[in-house]
Amino acid sequence: MRFNKKQVRTVGRGVFLLNLIFQRFFRINAQCAYNIHYTSRVSFPERIRLTGTPGCMEAEICFASSIGCYIQARNGVIMDNSVRFAAGVRLISANHDEVDRAVFSSEPPITLHRNVWLGANVVVLPGVEIGENTIIGAGSIVTHDIPANMLAAGVPCKVMRSLRSGVEAA
Repeated sequence: MRFNKKQVRTVGRGVFLLNLIFQRFFRINAQCAYNIHYTSRVSFPERIRLTGTPGCMEAEICFASSIGCYIQARNGVIMDNSVRFAAGVRLISANHDEVDRAVFSSEPPITLHRNVWLGANVVVLPGVEIGENTIIGAGSIVTHDIPANMLAAGVPCKVMRSLRSGVEAA
C-alpha cells in the first residue's frame, strides 16, 4: 500500500489508521494498492489505473477520505491522479448480460480525465469517458460520455453549461 505524509495530513491520522486496520487486519479491500476508506468497497482493484502527474494525489486522497464509495472495475477504471470524488460515488464498469445474468458484459473501461470532479452520490456507468476539467453534479447518473470543460448533472446526466465560457448548453 502506498502513502506519504501529505496523504496522512489531508485525510487525518485517525481515519488513515482506521482504514489501514480494516485493510490489513480485517482484510476489507485488502488487495487495493491504495488506502481505501473503511466504509467503501472496491472490486477488481488490479484493474484501476491512475495516470497523470507524478506526485499529484487527489484521487488517492479521495479513496482514503470519501465514505461509502463503490468502485467495480471489472472492465477497468482509468483515472487521472487529479480526479476528485465525494462520498457515495459509484463507478460501475460492467453490467450483467441481459439474457444470462451470470455473465458480465465486456465494455470499454470508465475513463476520468484530468481535473474531473464527481459530486456526492454520482453513478458512472460502463464505458463512460468524462473529459478534463468537468464537474458532475451530486446525484447524477452518467450513462454517456461528457466532453471536457462542462458542468453536467441530472438523471440521466446532461451537460448544463460550459465551464470555460459560462454559456448555457442547448
